Amino acid sequence: MKKLLIGALLAFFSVSSMAVDGYKNIKFGDTVKQVLSSKLCNFEKMPNTSGLKQMSQYGCADFKFSGKSSLVVATFIDDKFRKLIINVDPDINPLLNSLMEKYGAPNAMSSQDELNKAQVNSDEYSLFVDFDKGTVSLKVEKSKNKPVMALLIYSDINFDKELSEIKNKNLADDI
Repeated sequence: MKKLLIGALLAFFSVSSMAVDGYKNIKFGDTVKQVLSSKLCNFEKMPNTSGLKQMSQYGCADFKFSGKSSLVVATFIDDKFRKLIINVDPDINPLLNSLMEKYGAPNAMSSQDELNKAQVNSDEYSLFVDFDKGTVSLKVEKSKNKPVMALLIYSDINFDKELSEIKNKNLADDI
């Protein structure tokens, strides 16, 4: 009985320490072709506004999330899937509760000061909650004269590092 309990605890901690590896049937590292063939939605290539030749993005407006059509952007670096951004309902409480049920307590979130400022100045704010080592994030932003925007973001654990390395290399080539 002790061995079974110890095994279950080890399995729990080893699984809970693993970062998210993708979204549904697409995995970080999949090629553009693999992601497009997943039929997650009808992706179309987007113009490259990043200025980085290594980066490409595909978007769609027919992605189903919580029973509604949502805008989605998939980001690729060197033809490898690295990030998925889903535009979600600004009423984030049900989603936030579901994320906490699935991933546990947040790893990081906006400070209490930022939350207080958002309540006082409801015209402009940016708030976030990160789960699973930052691989799952919920961001809520409000800009003057624009509606509230809520984004659910799944990203490869090395996305920021990889992007920073590309930018540094590009700069090193120029200086």
